Amino acid sequence: MTLRGIFSAVFSPAFFSGLLTSACLSLCVALVFLALVGGAGIGAIFVLAAFGPIILVVGIAVVFLATASLVRDNSTKAAGAFAFYPLAFLIYTLFGAYLSYREDKAQELDFTAHVIAHPVGKVGNLILSDGNCEALCSSVLFEELADQVTSVYRRNPVILESGQKIPQFEAASYVLARGADCFTPQATKLTMSTYYLQGRGAFGVCTVARKVRRGSESTELLEPGVQIKKGRNHRNEVVRPYGPVSESIAVAVRVEKGNSPVEIARWEAGFLPHSGKWIGKRFELINFIRALTSDGRGNAAPKSEETLSEAIARIYASRESAQLRSLAVLGYFRLLLRVPYSSNLKEIDLSEADIGMILDIRDLSCSYETFYSNSQSVCLEEFNRFLRENLKLSVQ
Repeated sequence: MTLRGIFSAVFSPAFFSGLLTSACLSLCVALVFLALVGGAGIGAIFVLAAFGPIILVVGIAVVFLATASLVRDNSTKAAGAFAFYPLAFLIYTLFGAYLSYREDKAQELDFTAHVIAHPVGKVGNLILSDGNCEALCSSVLFEELADQVTSVYRRNPVILESGQKIPQFEAASYVLARGADCFTPQATKLTMSTYYLQGRGAFGVCTVARKVRRGSESTELLEPGVQIKKGRNHRNEVVRPYGPVSESIAVAVRVEKGNSPVEIARWEAGFLPHSGKWIGKRFELINFIRALTSDGRGNAAPKSEETLSEAIARIYASRESAQLRSLAVLGYFRLLLRVPYSSNLKEIDLSEADIGMILDIRDLSCSYETFYSNSQSVCLEEFNRFLRENLKLSVQ
């Protein structure tokens, strides 16, 4: 056949009909396969792992036999049908090479080292989008990484008579307080925050909600500050084109009234969308905040060492500055003693004054404790069991 004849055959309706036949057949086979895999659920993973090569060979054979049976009456159509497969493979290969190139270019900006070259220092207003952030907010405030933490979260939408849903957001600003402020309803309802602080040795302080704002647009509720966006809550906003995808992505942006948010720091870890390769290491959001506001590397502040007697005196002195919670107090004592919940320990030498203070701490913390729903006596018994087993005190 001459070059002109080949050219005419390639661009003939029969040739394109053959291409379309193979394309439709391949699509049908792919849809059937996906439907079977989806129906099998997690069991399909084990089937593919065990019989993947056999399934591939059988699938190719079925596609080629079906193609031959559909186009056997027309040689030009058959040529187009069988030309589809190498053509599709070539396009797939070239597209894969293009995606690999774009991934490599995207990784020239490496955010997996988890180091921030220019920390911003203590933040006036740190904005989080984790909803219930009592533990995280308390940690940020206790470590003095920010003066105020604002938590923005989505509420149930308002449904109009027409059926239209209007999104609703709420922003609550938290600060660290002490003294009388820790006995107000704004503080006492944040029970988990109190447990978190006291369990880490922060007595005499508490977290209080300073103000609460509501609106249909989350951006309208934001005061100037630094907002932390994470992969779980802001995936479409934090994932770079051809960059890693996961929940372990954190981005800090500066929020100012009248100006567009400006990205100032980023940490990444996740799967690359094309190659599937995992890059970077998972990290805790608090470490990203520490790096941003302090040392650039996310290291926790060194823990202060104190003796049990010193801790008892400090907790006793703070009894009028915040409500003591017995579970948190016991948790901190165990942290100091490095003992599990029911182990025995060698005798600890406590003075009469120490014993008197720890008994007062027991009575006062159990009077505030809300974890035990049946009676205060259960709280007292738990505290006494700790005193007997770990401090060798004779208490009833």
